[in-house]
Amino acid sequence: MRARLAGPAPGAWAGLLLVLALGPLAAAPPAPAPPSEAPARGLAFAVALTKEGRSHSSETFDLRVPGAKGPLRLALEQLTYEGGTLHAVARVTNATGGAVGGLRLSLRGVSDARGEVAVAPFAPLELGDLEDGATSAGVVFRVGPLSLEGRPEPVVVLGDVSGIASVATVEVPGVAGAGAIGLDAEGRLLVADAPGKRILRADAEGKGTVEVARLSCAPTGVTASREGDVLYASCDGSPGLLRLPRSGAKPVPVETPGSLALVRSGPDGALRAVSGSSLLRLGEPGRAPVSRLRAAGAVVSFDVRPDGSVRLVAGPPGRRGVFSAREGESGLRPLGGAAASLPRASACRFGPDGLYVAEGTGAPEAAPRLVVLDNAGSLLREARVLAGPVTDLAFGRDGRLHVLLEGGAASRVQLLQLF
Repeated sequence: MRARLAGPAPGAWAGLLLVLALGPLAAAPPAPAPPSEAPARGLAFAVALTKEGRSHSSETFDLRVPGAKGPLRLALEQLTYEGGTLHAVARVTNATGGAVGGLRLSLRGVSDARGEVAVAPFAPLELGDLEDGATSAGVVFRVGPLSLEGRPEPVVVLGDVSGIASVATVEVPGVAGAGAIGLDAEGRLLVADAPGKRILRADAEGKGTVEVARLSCAPTGVTASREGDVLYASCDGSPGLLRLPRSGAKPVPVETPGSLALVRSGPDGALRAVSGSSLLRLGEPGRAPVSRLRAAGAVVSFDVRPDGSVRLVAGPPGRRGVFSAREGESGLRPLGGAAASLPRASACRFGPDGLYVAEGTGAPEAAPRLVVLDNAGSLLREARVLAGPVTDLAFGRDGRLHVLLEGGAASRVQLLQLF
């Protein structure tokens, strides 16, 4: 058998050829489609096996990360099919123009024209974090045993490389010490400018900043209603909550129990806000909160799932924890697993594949990290791609993660691309 890789056009094979592409492998020679359970994330590659004896090669190929300045370069060295096993040594070089992290090489499946081929479970290969220009250590990529006798050619091995890439960091003009960010219904960035007592809006790239509203208090949070027709700003002072009509009319105070530190509109349409060590689910204007969750220390960040369940970060600096609660419950439960070891967590948001938590470090020389947790708090992925300590997180509709960074003469927003 010879290991060959899906090429850009059908026809006779000549030597060993590998093409890596984003999305479906539409340009490959006739070959089965990826299995239906293949993950949406990942930059895909395909290895086609044919019965022409053994082959041995080393090739380098470019993977395009959306929004990045350059590619990730995947090298499959010593690529060989022998004894029913395809193997290679995999390395990745980061030429994207920014840091990449949580890199992982995974197997999507093996199939031929008749369907999926049985293969032993494949443990994803962890390639770690890479600064721009760096190359990972080589890891062995091995797939098998493969029973290919009697199968129509080619038999295609489908894999991908996934991770998180820093594609840009932009300054918010004229703002120092922004307290929180959000996104409106059109995916535009909202910034709570606490020192300037105003709410700003920019495009999804953080450019073209305009003033949405000037307030009588220092905003601590900003969010759009589920329908997108109204913005709300939480305030440090009185009133604790302001309703900002999109028409540009004067902000309308909403009666709340004192100052609020952060406000978010959940996928269930309810407004929730932080008041000291409590997370409030707000009712109709002028009425008492519908529910209150109390933490052992100050609540610094939270997010809500479509089913109404909540995850929040609370506690004093250096002793924080990640907690969960379901709708209708009054108590909080600490998450286990990796979530129990995030004492410097500063922000959290639900992403497409789990809960994203930003954590600082106790050592100045150590980079902050971004971790992804499952429902129980177990670690799904870890990436050191953050450009500094984090104040707030917000996911765009395109899945891009916006990161509000702490400190500096001007507030900065880092854009992270999941791939």
